[in-house]
Amino acid sequence: MIVGVALTCVKLYIRPESVNGQQVAVFRGRDGKAYVVDAYCPHLGANLAVGWRVVGGCIECPFHGWQFRGADGKCVKIPYADKMPEFAKVRCWPSCEINGQVLVWFHCDGPEPTWRVPEQREITHGEWVYHSRTEHFINAHMEFRQNICNSARDSRERSRHRTLGSFAHSRYRQWS
Repeated sequence: MIVGVALTCVKLYIRPESVNGQQVAVFRGRDGKAYVVDAYCPHLGANLAVGWRVVGGCIECPFHGWQFRGADGKCVKIPYADKMPEFAKVRCWPSCEINGQVLVWFHCDGPEPTWRVPEQREITHGEWVYHSRTEHFINAHMEFRQNICNSARDSRERSRHRTLGSFAHSRYRQWS
Protein backbone atom coordinates (compact mmCIF):
# COMPACT_ATOMS: atom_id res chain seq x y z
CA MET A 1 0.00 0.00 0.00
CA ILE A 2 1.28 3.43 -0.84
CA VAL A 3 0.03 6.36 1.16
CA GLY A 4 0.47 9.83 -0.31
CA VAL A 5 1.26 12.84 1.81
CA ALA A 6 0.42 15.96 -0.18
CA LEU A 7 3.51 17.87 0.76
CA THR A 8 5.62 20.50 -0.86
CA CYS A 9 8.34 20.32 1.74
CA VAL A 10 10.47 23.44 1.82
CA LYS A 11 14.09 23.16 2.87
CA LEU A 12 14.70 22.03 6.43
CA TYR A 13 11.00 21.91 7.27
CA ILE A 14 9.51 19.27 9.60
CA ARG A 15 5.89 18.26 9.35
CA PRO A 16 3.81 15.89 11.51
CA GLU A 17 1.67 13.44 9.52
CA SER A 18 -0.26 10.24 10.06
CA VAL A 19 0.23 7.10 7.95
CA ASN A 20 -2.37 4.38 8.58
CA GLY A 21 -2.80 5.62 12.13
CA GLN A 22 0.95 5.82 12.81
CA GLN A 23 2.35 9.25 13.68
CA VAL A 24 5.37 10.11 11.54
CA ALA A 25 7.69 13.05 11.01
CA VAL A 26 8.25 14.10 7.40
CA PHE A 27 11.26 16.33 6.83
CA ARG A 28 13.65 17.44 4.15
CA GLY A 29 17.37 17.24 4.82
CA ARG A 30 20.05 19.62 3.60
CA ASP A 31 20.61 17.24 0.68
CA GLY A 32 17.09 18.10 -0.55
CA LYS A 33 15.73 14.57 0.01
CA ALA A 34 12.47 14.07 1.92
CA TYR A 35 12.55 11.52 4.77
CA VAL A 36 9.79 9.87 6.78
CA VAL A 37 10.54 8.52 10.29
CA ASP A 38 8.46 7.55 13.32
CA ALA A 39 7.40 10.67 15.17
CA TYR A 40 8.51 9.68 18.67
CA CYS A 41 12.02 9.61 20.10
CA PRO A 42 12.93 6.22 21.66
CA HIS A 43 14.62 7.99 24.58
CA LEU A 44 11.74 9.81 26.32
CA GLY A 45 9.02 9.88 23.66
CA ALA A 46 9.28 13.47 22.46
CA ASN A 47 7.49 14.16 19.19
CA LEU A 48 10.28 14.78 16.68
CA ALA A 49 7.91 16.57 14.29
CA VAL A 50 6.80 19.31 16.64
CA GLY A 51 8.81 22.50 16.68
CA TRP A 52 12.40 21.40 16.37
CA ARG A 53 15.09 21.34 13.72
CA VAL A 54 16.87 19.47 10.97
CA VAL A 55 20.66 19.12 11.13
CA GLY A 56 22.10 17.93 7.81
CA GLY A 57 20.16 14.77 6.94
CA CYS A 58 19.11 14.24 10.56
CA ILE A 59 16.13 15.23 12.66
CA GLU A 60 16.91 16.43 16.19
CA CYS A 61 14.92 15.54 19.30
CA PRO A 62 13.59 18.60 21.17
CA PHE A 63 14.21 17.12 24.65
CA HIS A 64 17.92 16.27 24.72
CA GLY A 65 19.27 16.94 21.23
CA TRP A 66 19.56 13.35 20.00
CA GLN A 67 19.97 13.32 16.22
CA PHE A 68 18.45 10.59 14.04
CA ARG A 69 19.56 10.03 10.45
CA GLY A 70 16.67 10.22 7.98
CA ALA A 71 18.11 7.55 5.67
CA ASP A 72 18.10 4.67 8.18
CA GLY A 73 16.75 6.07 11.49
CA LYS A 74 19.96 5.47 13.46
CA CYS A 75 21.00 7.87 16.19
CA VAL A 76 24.22 9.57 15.11
CA LYS A 77 24.68 12.07 17.93
CA ILE A 78 23.92 12.29 21.63
CA PRO A 79 25.39 15.55 22.97
CA TYR A 80 26.47 14.04 26.30
CA ALA A 81 27.64 10.58 25.12
CA ASP A 82 30.41 9.13 22.96
CA LYS A 83 28.78 5.76 22.26
CA MET A 84 25.31 5.37 20.74
CA PRO A 85 23.12 2.71 22.39
CA GLU A 86 21.53 0.02 20.17
CA PHE A 87 17.98 1.05 21.06
CA ALA A 88 18.64 4.59 19.84
CA LYS A 89 16.90 4.21 16.50
CA VAL A 90 13.60 5.33 14.99
CA ARG A 91 11.74 3.47 12.27
CA CYS A 92 12.52 4.86 8.85
CA TRP A 93 9.63 4.44 6.40
CA PRO A 94 10.38 3.62 2.75
CA SER A 95 9.31 6.67 0.78
CA CYS A 96 9.82 8.50 -2.47
CA GLU A 97 8.97 11.93 -3.75
CA ILE A 98 7.12 11.96 -7.04
CA ASN A 99 4.45 14.12 -8.67
CA GLY A 100 4.82 16.75 -5.95
CA GLN A 101 4.02 14.32 -3.13
CA VAL A 102 5.97 12.30 -0.65
CA LEU A 103 4.66 8.74 -0.97
CA VAL A 104 5.11 6.32 1.91
CA TRP A 105 5.21 2.55 1.43
CA PHE A 106 3.35 0.60 4.11
CA HIS A 107 3.30 -3.18 4.43
CA CYS A 108 2.43 -5.08 7.60
CA ASP A 109 5.34 -7.52 7.16
CA GLY A 110 7.88 -4.82 6.28
CA PRO A 111 9.24 -5.79 2.84
CA GLU A 112 10.59 -3.15 0.49
CA PRO A 113 8.29 -1.68 -2.18
CA THR A 114 7.69 -3.98 -5.14
CA TRP A 115 6.63 -1.26 -7.59
CA ARG A 116 6.87 2.49 -8.14
CA VAL A 117 4.24 5.08 -8.88
CA PRO A 118 4.83 6.43 -12.39
CA GLU A 119 5.74 10.06 -12.85
CA GLN A 120 3.01 12.23 -14.39
CA ARG A 121 4.73 14.62 -16.76
CA GLU A 122 1.81 17.07 -16.57
CA ILE A 123 2.31 17.42 -12.82
CA THR A 124 6.10 17.55 -12.71
CA HIS A 125 6.29 20.11 -15.56
CA GLY A 126 3.62 22.37 -14.05
CA GLU A 127 0.91 21.75 -16.67
CA TRP A 128 -1.42 20.55 -13.90
CA VAL A 129 -1.41 22.28 -10.55
CA TYR A 130 -2.39 21.12 -7.09
CA HIS A 131 -5.76 22.64 -6.19
CA SER A 132 -7.06 20.95 -3.06
CA ARG A 133 -6.94 17.85 -0.91
CA THR A 134 -9.72 15.31 -0.59
CA GLU A 135 -9.85 12.54 1.95
CA HIS A 136 -12.38 9.73 1.95
CA PHE A 137 -12.87 7.94 5.25
CA ILE A 138 -15.24 5.03 5.75
CA ASN A 139 -15.73 4.30 9.44
CA ALA A 140 -16.58 0.63 9.08
CA HIS A 141 -15.30 -2.86 9.68
CA MET A 142 -12.72 -3.96 7.09
CA GLU A 143 -14.92 -6.78 5.80
CA PHE A 144 -17.70 -4.29 5.10
CA ARG A 145 -15.35 -2.06 3.06
CA GLN A 146 -14.20 -5.04 1.02
CA ASN A 147 -17.79 -6.04 0.36
CA ILE A 148 -18.56 -2.56 -0.98
CA CYS A 149 -16.00 -3.22 -3.72
CA ASN A 150 -17.80 -6.45 -4.56
CA SER A 151 -21.26 -4.87 -4.57
CA ALA A 152 -22.04 -5.91 -8.16
CA ARG A 153 -21.35 -9.55 -7.36
CA ASP A 154 -23.22 -9.29 -4.05
CA SER A 155 -26.28 -7.70 -5.66
CA ARG A 156 -26.52 -10.62 -8.12
CA GLU A 157 -26.33 -13.06 -5.23
CA ARG A 158 -28.93 -11.14 -3.22
CA SER A 159 -31.33 -11.05 -6.16
CA ARG A 160 -30.83 -14.78 -6.74
CA HIS A 161 -31.58 -15.52 -3.09
CA ARG A 162 -34.53 -13.15 -3.10
CA THR A 163 -35.95 -14.90 -6.16
CA LEU A 164 -35.51 -18.32 -4.58
CA GLY A 165 -37.02 -17.03 -1.34
CA SER A 166 -40.06 -15.59 -3.13
CA PHE A 167 -40.50 -18.78 -5.10
CA ALA A 168 -40.39 -20.90 -1.93
CA HIS A 169 -42.88 -18.67 -0.13
CA SER A 170 -45.32 -18.58 -3.03
CA ARG A 171 -45.57 -22.38 -3.06
CA TYR A 172 -45.91 -22.71 0.69
CA ARG A 173 -49.15 -24.42 1.72
CA GLN A 174 -50.36 -25.38 5.08
CA TRP A 175 -51.69 -28.88 5.43
CA SER A 176 -54.84 -29.25 7.40
